[in-house]
Amino acid sequence: MIDNNQYRAHYERRKTGSSHNTPGNTQHKEISHIIIPYFSQIPSRRQAGVRLAPFHVERLDYRNQDRIQFYKGLERNGPKAVEEFRKAFPTG
Repeated sequence: MIDNNQYRAHYERRKTGSSHNTPGNTQHKEISHIIIPYFSQIPSRRQAGVRLAPFHVERLDYRNQDRIQFYKGLERNGPKAVEEFRKAFPTG
């Protein structure tokens, strides 16, 4: 069964950004080792008599903020992208 320590470790990695901004890394790959076992344990938990009810979760997450890379990306997208960003965020 997945315990709180696994969730805590996952969110610590997310806060520090240790698994972000690396080529080929996606959130799906990052959390699949938590989500898949969690959902696959539902039938056995129900058979054991645990009363489970679905619930809705909204999640606020954090990412690394790298302004230099962001602006390089805008430049790669062309002068129109840079101009639109400057219009929308004059102090950005």
